[in-house]
Amino acid sequence: MTMPDGWTKGTLGDTCDIEIGGTPSRTVEKYWDIDRKTENVWVSIKDLRSRVITETAEQISDLGIKNSNAKLQPVGTVLLSFKLTIGRVAFAGRPLYTNEAIAGLRPKSLNSEYLYYGLQQWNLLQGVDQAVKGATLNKEKLKKIKFIYPESAAEQSKIAEILSTVDRAIEQTEALIAKQQRIKTGLMQDLLTRGIDEHGNLRSEATHKFKDSPLGRIPVEWEVATIGDYCKVKRGASPRPIQDSKWWGGEVGWVRIADVTSSRKYLLTTTQHLSPLGVRYSVLLNAGEVILSICATIGRPIITTFPVCIHDGFVWFDGLSDKIDREWFYYYLQSKEEKLAGSRQVGTQGNLNTGIVSKTYFLVPSYREEQERIACILRTIDDTVDRSFNTLEKLKRLKTALMQDLLTGRRRVTALLEQQEGAGI
Repeated sequence: MTMPDGWTKGTLGDTCDIEIGGTPSRTVEKYWDIDRKTENVWVSIKDLRSRVITETAEQISDLGIKNSNAKLQPVGTVLLSFKLTIGRVAFAGRPLYTNEAIAGLRPKSLNSEYLYYGLQQWNLLQGVDQAVKGATLNKEKLKKIKFIYPESAAEQSKIAEILSTVDRAIEQTEALIAKQQRIKTGLMQDLLTRGIDEHGNLRSEATHKFKDSPLGRIPVEWEVATIGDYCKVKRGASPRPIQDSKWWGGEVGWVRIADVTSSRKYLLTTTQHLSPLGVRYSVLLNAGEVILSICATIGRPIITTFPVCIHDGFVWFDGLSDKIDREWFYYYLQSKEEKLAGSRQVGTQGNLNTGIVSKTYFLVPSYREEQERIACILRTIDDTVDRSFNTLEKLKRLKTALMQDLLTGRRRVTALLEQQEGAGI
């Protein structure tokens, strides 16, 4: 690609002052501000999860600063993780210190916002052997990272402004999703413990009859049962040895834990597929079945939308009674994910098994119609959350496309700048 007019080549070392942090000794308690009596926030990679960093998991003492390589980074410093987890970027929202896996970048000839977005787009592993396990960077390698950028400060600023606008929309959508999910959690707590009557009213002890149960006070129309009272809990199966190519390459999806954790309510796709022979050595389910993960990410339910096979990290619910609405059952399992995860066996992996799941107690509205009413309400809010997630995914795709175009000069913002100049802005 030819160099865009008005752009130039640079390196991080030429365009930025780079400073690496440090970690006080973990063996000296006085180096750490456990009681948070100081203002010495100390950033590690796990803190780099938002655009602006003002709070951190740990703080260090004044003595820790004196006895380590920790250096104060002023407000506005661009923070970059460059070891192990490479490429997380944030701004210092207050004076702070960082560990040795984070570089503080203070630009000399770059707009700091432009630098923030550039670091998300540029190849940070130039000249690094990425085949080496645990490929990492150091200060000297950081200095040599090459990129192109507009010489005009106004063009840098306009590019950053456009990308910041998309970022704000992403942040607002993420905040909306978090709010919607809090509303759903509250509704699940009410609907799955008190339910709604035939008039659509939430039950309460002031207006409806309740009774004592092993799980607390419940509506008189409900019962406490175990999952095993209503179905046979069965485990999936994995063809062995798993590496044998004869099991793979067919058309029937094979559900893995990653497929579930990357989905929401419904399983829409799988990353692996079984051959006809592989299907014979797994467990084939129809669309509409509820499955539950019992290893790795434990207690995560999902509903299948097409015939699939499940491996032995899942259970399914054979013969789930006609008295149980499957969608309601999904929501009940979802509400108990944390409790199910806490019921895992003690061991190196700490998995669930069919016995534990079968013996799990749950509250059952006696009438399927009430289960369906509850599921309908929760489905409505899920649909709202799904629309917000779809908007979020579109915004993220837009940001990626804009970064690829604007940070390479493939698309120019000069026309916008000329319009501003013409308007006297």
